[in-house]
Amino acid sequence: MAESLPTMDLTTMPPPPAPTHPPLSSALPPSTPGTTTSSALEKTIAFEARNIPLPLSTYNDTAYTTTASHAYASSCRGTVQLDDVYTPADPYAARSGIEAHRIFWPPTLPSPWELAKRTEEARTTARLLRDIIPYSALPEDPLVREFVLRTRAARDSMDRYMSTVAAKRNAIASVNMHLVRGVVEAREELEIALGHYERAVGWGGAVGERPLVAGEGSEVGTTEEGERHVKPLPPPVELEKRIHEALISAWLLHDMVQTDDAVQLAHDELAKEFAERCLAARTSMEDYIACVTRGNLLIKAETLSDMFMARQELDTALAAYEHGRIGDELERATDGERREEAQSLELEQHLERMKKQEARAQLEQQLRIQEKQDLEERQREYVVSEEEKQDWEERPSRWPEPEKKKQSKPKPKLPGRKSFLSSLCCWRF
Repeated sequence: MAESLPTMDLTTMPPPPAPTHPPLSSALPPSTPGTTTSSALEKTIAFEARNIPLPLSTYNDTAYTTTASHAYASSCRGTVQLDDVYTPADPYAARSGIEAHRIFWPPTLPSPWELAKRTEEARTTARLLRDIIPYSALPEDPLVREFVLRTRAARDSMDRYMSTVAAKRNAIASVNMHLVRGVVEAREELEIALGHYERAVGWGGAVGERPLVAGEGSEVGTTEEGERHVKPLPPPVELEKRIHEALISAWLLHDMVQTDDAVQLAHDELAKEFAERCLAARTSMEDYIACVTRGNLLIKAETLSDMFMARQELDTALAAYEHGRIGDELERATDGERREEAQSLELEQHLERMKKQEARAQLEQQLRIQEKQDLEERQREYVVSEEEKQDWEERPSRWPEPEKKKQSKPKPKLPGRKSFLSSLCCWRF
């Protein structure tokens, strides 16, 4: 829907028409004429946030009107209802009756020069509320009340302006980011001024509220319907009982921290529950003590002393618990680092072993190749020797045969010689 909408450059927009509602200066409370605050208040106008700058003919479309209103309502972070888009909620009432802060239809964003002017006026209002107005006369001064209402209305309008710009960024042709930055800075100044005012009044209540006694209402809040509700402070007896319970919780938590080791403390649900109780009790005591120190609450000195002691015990127990939990996290982190170092060392050793095994395998392969080559060489030599032997056997004529000796024929024996010798021998023996 946003891509098909016609756009318009903010720098070329004509100045907006004069407002139809009466100026706020006509409804101002009576004040001393000629003072600085009165003259500044008369010159200060309301800061109004408006919607998208589009031609008026665009708003004749009913479908677009419904879509734009729903989109604008959803961009307010769910803090306002659709009916409150055109009439913002007042801090002290369910509906606003200030005509100067009412958003009229068709809604339009202010032009750049009007936005810069309203931003500077909002800064002036915040500066006057923070510095010029005496805080001693806060509860009785209607002028201060009017400045507070203006400051809160300006802050809410700036919130709506920023939400509208963020939600309808694609439908706006150009936005001066310097002006937007000025709006953000002015809103911070408004927050600081309202913080000074609320600290001066105490507990953010209504102007002129008297000091409270324990048991009366003091904590002011807002329901979903925009109505104010009051949460009563505990009476003295209940307050002492809660202080005693807070002390017991602090002691039990401290004992758990001392007895359990870091590993068990980090996974102990009971210790975690006691820590949450101690934290809630400490926060409540700090708020209670802050209300007392502002002079907005009357309390016994003994009860206040017990409360200070209980808060100190809670701080000690929570500090011990946090120290143990953080120690466990540090120990786990150290164990993790040691584990990583051991894993890296083991990986290096594994790589070294792999390198040695690879070198040994290469050496064995080279030895096998060398042995194979030696075997082949011996086989070749054997084959050559066999061939030579075969040649020797197959070709005996290659060498000359040795000459054979001639055998002499035996001499023939003479007849009668043997008989003579045999007769001679026989005669002799």
